Amino acid sequence: MDVESVESFMCDFFTRQEVYRIFFKESLVGAVFCSPRGLILDANTSMCGMLGQFRHTVVGRPIGDFLRKGSRNRIVGPLKRLMSGRSRNERVDCQLVKACGSLLEARVFISKVEDRDGMIRGYLLQVIDITDSKERERAIKAMAMKDPLTELPNRAACFEEIELAIMESSGGEDRFFALIFIDLDGFKDINDTLGHLMGDEALKEVARRLKSCVRASDTVSRIGGDEFVMIIKGLPCEEAAFSVVAKVASQFDSPVVLSGVNVRLGASLGVAIYPRDGRDSLSLMQRADEAMYLHKASKD
Repeated sequence: MDVESVESFMCDFFTRQEVYRIFFKESLVGAVFCSPRGLILDANTSMCGMLGQFRHTVVGRPIGDFLRKGSRNRIVGPLKRLMSGRSRNERVDCQLVKACGSLLEARVFISKVEDRDGMIRGYLLQVIDITDSKERERAIKAMAMKDPLTELPNRAACFEEIELAIMESSGGEDRFFALIFIDLDGFKDINDTLGHLMGDEALKEVARRLKSCVRASDTVSRIGGDEFVMIIKGLPCEEAAFSVVAKVASQFDSPVVLSGVNVRLGASLGVAIYPRDGRDSLSLMQRADEAMYLHKASKD
């Protein structure tokens, strides 16, 4: 079907021009009619507005031109199910590229359009802009994965980072990464003598110092009251982790100043190396925790 005949076909499909006008042309939902091969034959005003395009700059182009690269593959599966007859309607969330280059988060409902003989004449895509709701979801997830006091990743986020580090290290040239477990020494005394507000200030200062030890690719998390975990990625060898450990230990050489009072804090450190000490997050965390307790016991 060519572009010129699309309106006559659509009018025949919907029986009356008025129905077509209401349900396609004037719909507040973005709508695109594509050929079986994915060529855009028509796009309504709402769809063009979402994309920041004019109708003449949209019609005649492949639908893939307006999909972010990673989203193109997400459309393929639903289209195959529609073509095979396994379904009549599909829904997929994807990202569209606007004229300005920014991305639009979209929920796309896809229906196949058949003629009276059951032959597929194209696809109707109805598009809803869900950018705002996606941003709210991301914001809520980010809050749920962050320690509100130090603004470091929390325990749940830490385990996600360990899993990601395992995936990145499997089979790579820099196969090693280190997990450093840090437990503060003397923190309870701060809470008992200076109060919890001063204890909170101490934790924020420790978080700042620990973050200064690592690269942007590494992670520092607060997983408990006075417990922190560092994930050091891309190590060329196991021994490279210990230079980081020495740098972390040096952060506790100088006192923490709380309301003009110099307070000494120490730290017990435990290290686990992937894959030597474990190949899953729980094993690595347990190994680092055990090493930390050995370090703490050696001070007594």
